[in-house]
Amino acid sequence: MKMETNEENTRRVRELEEELSDERIGEFFREGGDMGQMNRPLRARYARGVLRTVLVAGAAVACLAVALQFFTPRIVRDASMEGTIERMDCVVVAKRAYDSGGVGFGDIIQHGSSMPDGAGGTRELINRVIGLPGDEIDIQARGVYRNGELLVEPYVADGGAGEAWMRVTVPEGSCFVLGDNRKGSLDSRDDIVGFVADGDIRGKVVFRLLPVSRAGGVE
Repeated sequence: MKMETNEENTRRVRELEEELSDERIGEFFREGGDMGQMNRPLRARYARGVLRTVLVAGAAVACLAVALQFFTPRIVRDASMEGTIERMDCVVVAKRAYDSGGVGFGDIIQHGSSMPDGAGGTRELINRVIGLPGDEIDIQARGVYRNGELLVEPYVADGGAGEAWMRVTVPEGSCFVLGDNRKGSLDSRDDIVGFVADGDIRGKVVFRLLPVSRAGGVE
């Protein structure tokens, strides 16, 4: 029986040699082929296939490592940006977005705050930039004024400015942020956030990964 098995393997190896295809090699092993029955050309082809797989996997890992130097995924767990970014959405933050320039009006940013996160650190929030250095921001019942001009904000979830009325001038090296969910956001209207210093900006939200049904750019 052993001799018959070896003869059968030898015959199958010869057939494989005719094509030396990855598909035929895979079938050989799935059906119980013996590596010892493979001659040198076939072993070389198999080794090349293994090497190719290792190289592709290594390249993928290297690309991921490089990507993580510039981008980071984040699961949103608060309601500040509801209407634009919902709770449990997975977004991508460009960490180097402001390396060569400052934030822009309307940018959605991830930033630090002084609010404890329950783990010995402080929470990082996502909000929209409404005021830049030197801007006068006036929040009234009907909406938000920037330098005396009422902002047109179709992204605001409830169409209002919320209950916090205030007038401030944004200092140098900082920005003023608001959440799109004005009646349920933690933003610059609260002392625990206040003006966001340039050094507290972690990056710009540029893309939504999940859910897949709403994946795409975030504006």
